Amino acid sequence: MRIAAKKLHSARPAAGPGAWLAIVSLTLVATTGCGSRASGPRPLDAAHPEEGGPRAGSGESIAAAAEARLGAPYVYGGNGGSGFDCSGLVCKVYGEHGIRLPRTVADQVRAGTRVDRLVPGDLVFFRLSGSTASHVGIYVGDGRFVHASTGRRRVVVDSLADDPYFRDRYVGARRIVPLSD
Repeated sequence: MRIAAKKLHSARPAAGPGAWLAIVSLTLVATTGCGSRASGPRPLDAAHPEEGGPRAGSGESIAAAAEARLGAPYVYGGNGGSGFDCSGLVCKVYGEHGIRLPRTVADQVRAGTRVDRLVPGDLVFFRLSGSTASHVGIYVGDGRFVHASTGRRRVVVDSLADDPYFRDRYVGARRIVPLSD
């Protein structure tokens, strides 16, 4: 799996009392983004799944983690804490499973492998504005996907087939977690 890395550029801080606060805030954002590992216990080893639950690191466990976020607030640029935007939700859920993904939809749409037949955990992409993918969700099965909705201001589940808004704007899917045997 290819992992995209972004170079951080240092900038000369502006003078004034707010400069120190801005530098500290930016440092915190940069070090706690979607590429960082979640705190707390590490996920179960995929070779030793918990009895009766989805295999850790599987598409099913990723789908379950996305569904656990239903109702969380939508926050532009959010990747946890106070809420999520669409790509921040994807980063957070995959990051909790030890998988680092790029932070933006524009980069996420190039991650993994393009697929036509969806399985839980696949990323689904939509063109809501402009000429390229601008929105992402996590497929959870039965034609449904979880995403951070700007219109409803929270993490929700929607249908790919039954909702004409998303059906008409669907541009494709990518598989990040390979299918197990």
